[in-house]
Amino acid sequence: MTAQSATGPEGQRGCIATAVSADLTSWTIEPPLAEHVGLAQLEVLQIVEESERFVVVFCLTGSDVHAPGLPQMTGTWTAPADSPSGPFHIDRAEPIDLIGNYAGRIVRDRQGTLNLMAFVDVDADGGFGGWIGNPVPVALTDRGTLQPAVADPRSVFLGGAS
Repeated sequence: MTAQSATGPEGQRGCIATAVSADLTSWTIEPPLAEHVGLAQLEVLQIVEESERFVVVFCLTGSDVHAPGLPQMTGTWTAPADSPSGPFHIDRAEPIDLIGNYAGRIVRDRQGTLNLMAFVDVDADGGFGGWIGNPVPVALTDRGTLQPAVADPRSVFLGGAS
């Protein structure tokens, strides 16, 4: 789950937390699966399995990025993972190359293709969108991340040609 660590520099305490429950009423917080990764938050967490590899999906704003080597970009990001419970290689995270998306989730269609379903944060005119965009096919990269599998993902996302 999305959380912040109790320790670390302010604005860099984003972590992947865990809690377990036998009855879904009482919960026990366990140690974080990833912390001190140089991010203020990792929102809308999801673990995706594709081709026997795991990817952690999350979103953040550009101002949330404080880790060296990572771009300060708002959007949905992905990073390789060794298993559903980590370790997560947040140092190799990258934003999905689709300007204007936020709070994305990866869904598999009936044909088995992975698609990004995301909130349109920035519309075609550069203003606030405020709706869910069209699904954009994504594929696993050699880096262990997910990226659009179409030539013009923004057009697909905003409802143009596919």
